[in-house]
Amino acid sequence: MKRMIILLLFFTSSTVFSLSGYSDIELIKMVDVLVSESLERLEKMGNLGEEKIEGALAGEMNYSTKLTGFNKVLSIIEFNDFQDFQLNITGTIINEVNWIGSGISQSEFHISGIEDFYLKMEMKLENKVPVEGHYYITRKGSIQGMYPFDVLSSE
Repeated sequence: MKRMIILLLFFTSSTVFSLSGYSDIELIKMVDVLVSESLERLEKMGNLGEEKIEGALAGEMNYSTKLTGFNKVLSIIEFNDFQDFQLNITGTIINEVNWIGSGISQSEFHISGIEDFYLKMEMKLENKVPVEGHYYITRKGSIQGMYPFDVLSSE
């Protein structure tokens, strides 16, 4: 009986089994692509102010950047049921950086569509480039997976 339970736990772990057939890293990459492509559509990206864009199928993304002190910039990007052809994303990215783009970036998303899961990212930025941090993915029926910030560059 113990062996059966251990085997059952093994086969339901996120690295072996998933509801959608995608690995954790594939799902992280899909979200990363959706977010990156959405940010590229912004006209005010990197500038102070506010902007709103609509998802390919539904929802919206709201961008807001303001000064919070000398050499300090706060950017908040909110996805509200933002939907492309595979994913529906709701969540927030908060960037607290200086003028050259060094600081922290934190985000939390609920993603649905091909699979229902949660993704959290915490990154340290230097000159707008992540230099350390992690992705945390939580999928239905599995424990939270943690991956280093550069996991997508090694794909």
